Amino acid sequence: FAAFGLCVLSAILGTGEHGLFVAAGKSRSKITYFGTLTQKAPNWYRCSSTRAKEEVVGHVTLNKEHPDMTIECVDDGLGGEFLPLEGATSSYPRVCHIDAKDKGDCERNKGFLTDYIPGAKQYWYKIEKVENNGEQSVLYKFTVPWIFLPPAKQRYKVGCRYPNHEYCFVEATVEPTPPMVEGKRVTCGYPESGPVNLEVDLSKDANFIEIRCGEQHHPQPSTYTLQYCSGDSVDPQKCSPQSLTNIFYDYSSSWWKGKLNGPDGATLTIPPGGFPEEDKSFLVGCSLTVDGPPFCNVKVRVAGNPRKWGRGGGGHPGSGGSQPETDGETQAGTESSAGAS
Repeated sequence: FAAFGLCVLSAILGTGEHGLFVAAGKSRSKITYFGTLTQKAPNWYRCSSTRAKEEVVGHVTLNKEHPDMTIECVDDGLGGEFLPLEGATSSYPRVCHIDAKDKGDCERNKGFLTDYIPGAKQYWYKIEKVENNGEQSVLYKFTVPWIFLPPAKQRYKVGCRYPNHEYCFVEATVEPTPPMVEGKRVTCGYPESGPVNLEVDLSKDANFIEIRCGEQHHPQPSTYTLQYCSGDSVDPQKCSPQSLTNIFYDYSSSWWKGKLNGPDGATLTIPPGGFPEEDKSFLVGCSLTVDGPPFCNVKVRVAGNPRKWGRGGGGHPGSGGSQPETDGETQAGTESSAGAS
C-alpha cells in the first residue's frame, strides 16, 4: 500500500521540469516540452526538437507590404511536422486559436484559416524540403495575396510539433486590408483608430457601385436595400433611417444585387431614367460587429439628370400638369412663328 501511495505521489508531482503531469483522479496525461525557436528573418522562424527550459513564442505580421511568412521545422531525425497537424497540407488549412496554451490545446481547438482570412486557399502554402550542413528541414512558406487581407485585424497561432511532444508556437497577426475606393468598388476596413469615411459617385454615365463589408461584418443600416442613414454616420445610435425613395423616385430594392457582407459584396445599379433631377447623396456602410464599432461610412453622391418634359409627355410623374417644353419644341415653335410673320 505504501509503495502504491508513493507511485501516486510521484505521478502528481511530475517527472521533471517540463515532464509528464497527471491530475489526481484523471487518466488523461498532459505533456509539455518546449522546442527551441530561433528567428532567421523578420517573418521567418526555425523550430527544432532540442528541448528548451522556457517557451519562446515567435511573432510575425502579415500586411500589404509584407504578405508572407516562413515556418521552418527542423527534422532532427524525428520528423518535425506543421502545427496543427496537416494544417498546411489539408484542402482546408487549419490554425491554432490565439489563446491555445500548448500543442494539445491547439489540436483540440484548431479552426479553419478561412475563419481568420476569408477566401484562404491551401495553395497559398509552398512546402519545401531543404538540407543545410547535413541538417534537414521542411519550410512552410505562406503568402496571402493582399487583396484577400481581412477587413479587420486577425490573430492566430501556427508552429511545429515533434513525436516526442516538443513543439514551438508562432503568433501571426494579419493586418486589415486598407479601406479604399477603386473606381466604382468600395472596400470597407475597420482600423482600430476609429471610423472610416469613404465616398463614391453615381451618375447616368457610370450608373453602378459595388460595396464590400467583408463576410464576417455587418451592413448598416441592416435594411440598406430599402433605407439609408441621414447624417454622417451609420452608427445605429446616430442613424435615422430614411427611405431610398427620397433619393430615387421610382426606386426598387431589386436594384441591389448580392449582399454587402457576401463574398463579392453588393452592387447597386440605377436603370436608365432612374436618376433624380437634382444632385443628391445618401449614406450606407458597414460595422465590425453587429451594430458595434468601428464603422465604415460610405457616402454615395448621386449626380442629377435634369429632364425636359414636353406637351405630350403628361408632365413630371406626380405633377398632374403640363411641363415646360423641350428645347427642340421651343425652337421649332419659334421658327414656325417667324415663318408665319
